[in-house]
Amino acid sequence: MRSECYHNLTLDGGVKKRVIKEGTGPVPVANQRVWIHYVGKLENEQVFDSSRKREKPLSFRLGKRSVILGLEILVATMKVGEVCAATLTPEYAFGSEGRRKRQTAIQKQTKNDKHYHVPPNSVVFLEVELIELAAVTPEKSLQSLSAEEKLRKAAELKDRGNSYYKELKFILSRECYEEALRILEYFWHPKSDSNSSTNGYNDAEESNNENLAEQVNSMKVAILSNIALTYFKQDRFQQAEQYASATLKLDSNNVKALFCRGRARIQLAELQSAKEDLLQAAKLQPQNKDIRREIDELQKKMVKYGKQEKATYKAMFE
Repeated sequence: MRSECYHNLTLDGGVKKRVIKEGTGPVPVANQRVWIHYVGKLENEQVFDSSRKREKPLSFRLGKRSVILGLEILVATMKVGEVCAATLTPEYAFGSEGRRKRQTAIQKQTKNDKHYHVPPNSVVFLEVELIELAAVTPEKSLQSLSAEEKLRKAAELKDRGNSYYKELKFILSRECYEEALRILEYFWHPKSDSNSSTNGYNDAEESNNENLAEQVNSMKVAILSNIALTYFKQDRFQQAEQYASATLKLDSNNVKALFCRGRARIQLAELQSAKEDLLQAAKLQPQNKDIRREIDELQKKMVKYGKQEKATYKAMFE
């Protein structure tokens, strides 16, 4: 059955949906990973983004706000196999900021406002297909596990993620890491109601189990740094920087995270910050040849960038 008209998914009409092809099964739940194909267009029919063109589905966890709000709301109503069209007002898309194209360092310095994929305050149109839903560990199952069992389950997922990483299956790898991280977060912040007792952090506090807390923190550090690497391998440098920074909040001297964040910042044209990260990593591991090599390459880029920047400023005043 095909619906020929749009219906509102929000009270203000900011997200409207039309079903093109029905799907089957349940809709996704919060925190569940989804895989979608999508095509995004502007009002003039210009395509500004397409996973189909890249031949690579988009994967994200529902409710984590890693994608625009309108897409989150839309996908939350879909079933596997469903294809739908949607209209998003700016508030549910890219807002007053719009979406800029990736620019060179010089273009960023000159702040050229012509480099947009999506202009500010644009209504956008999407066609989305929900391809797959990841399996999730039910909350009730987590509640029934002891602290040690939760830690063991998270470790198994981490090891599985490492195996996928070695096979260059970065999305599957990250899926395992994120599920392991969810279990560790649940471990310390379990959900409960007035009729059930909490299980996890309060029990650990009462028993003063510092060793268990250290194990959880150590595993979170390893998982967060691994997630950063999966993003870096997929050229998603902003996410790589974010997860490397999250790692460093827990372990400020984590060399792997410093190295990853430094390399990500180079790609984001944040050269001075990248230099600080790499120098700190080199200080902690002075014999690491990869770090030294990256610092040498960065120095060359900074010299080249300095020359380009001078030429740009010179041209502006001629």
